[in-house]
Amino acid sequence: MKYLDINAEADTANPYVKKYQPTRASLYLLTESAGGEKFEELAEAWYYTGDEAKYAQYLSSVITGRLGG
Repeated sequence: MKYLDINAEADTANPYVKKYQPTRASLYLLTESAGGEKFEELAEAWYYTGDEAKYAQYLSSVITGRLGG
């Protein structure tokens, strides 16, 4: 697992920006599997930015779910 902080406006040459073309400041998750790649915005994360415990719980839940756990 990797965490990348990318400014899509400032770093238009970034390969992730070129490939996935994020349209706004947000949290995105890229999962790779034998079936291919899935790039998704985790817009719900914004609801928890004021509560670190709920934010961590949300992210943990999403990541665990994507990993099949």
